Amino acid sequence: MSQNSSLEPPLPLSSQPAVDRSRPHTTAVLAMSADGKIADAHHGAARFPSPVDKAHLEVQVAKADATLFGAGTLRAYGTTLPVTNPELIAQRRSRHQLDQPSQIVCSATGNLDPHYRFFQQPVPPLADHHPSRMADLASPSQSSFSSAKPI
Repeated sequence: MSQNSSLEPPLPLSSQPAVDRSRPHTTAVLAMSADGKIADAHHGAARFPSPVDKAHLEVQVAKADATLFGAGTLRAYGTTLPVTNPELIAQRRSRHQLDQPSQIVCSATGNLDPHYRFFQQPVPPLADHHPSRMADLASPSQSSFSSAKPI
């Protein structure tokens, strides 16, 4: 979406379609700019064109049990988008979910800075990474990774 005022805003949070939790399902939320990219040429963090776009993403994250993203996203942001809207947090609690979904980062190399905010968050992150990094992640000297559970 853009800041074009002719576009309709997303449905109010209370009008969002209910998720059928009686069956497992997967929801994919993909983002791309008009030129086919989401990051700049320097692999920096994306900037949302409007608050409506960011709010839409937060609604989708709030519905999830877990979010899955790549190491490039983690390197650009240092963390992931948390659920901060009090109404969304209340909805998660009413569904007996934690305030934040589990966060899963996938990395081919496991070359992730253990000082990223991602590894300091209250919900333990999960890391899918190359087997060669298993020893590094389990090492006591990598205490920031101690809460990252390989999957």
